[in-house]
Amino acid sequence: MTAMTAVPNRPMDFPNARMNNRKADVQDFHSWNDVLNFAISMEQISHQFYSDLQPRMNNPSVRDLLKRLAAEERLHIEQLENLKSHPWAGAFETISAAEISGYIVASVPPSDMSYKETIKLAMDKEHGSRLFYSLLAVSLEEQELKDIFTVLSQQEQQHWLRFKKEYEAISLAEN
Repeated sequence: MTAMTAVPNRPMDFPNARMNNRKADVQDFHSWNDVLNFAISMEQISHQFYSDLQPRMNNPSVRDLLKRLAAEERLHIEQLENLKSHPWAGAFETISAAEISGYIVASVPPSDMSYKETIKLAMDKEHGSRLFYSLLAVSLEEQELKDIFTVLSQQEQQHWLRFKKEYEAISLAEN
């Protein structure tokens, strides 16, 4: 089996990464379980990110959005966990580091981060997740897996669009 490699271009949090100046160097995927564990970790971080942001938001509709997104990330975790019981080891091709170089995972923002900065960070996180799932979908041979990761990518795109709309509203209000 060939290894998949992810090289992030921004500081991020994920397990088993070698940390150097708070930036992750390289994350190698040597098995199907490595891929799933990484994806599950992404979703867990996203779930925590949205859960931690909820009480910091003054706007009830934004708190509700974050609550819904946290629940959707929890569903993604369950979907990915369920894939572990299937014997698809070796069902993917190598993904080069260059292909995933734009990938990031947002951690919980510092308490002094502005609302606008927080929304931008969420947009970046969702964009990175969409990219990761899209690249997985195109690299997989098994059609059922392609479909699963295509749907996950589309869901992350919808999350990004929700935050983009909020970001644009904030920017408009500032002007």
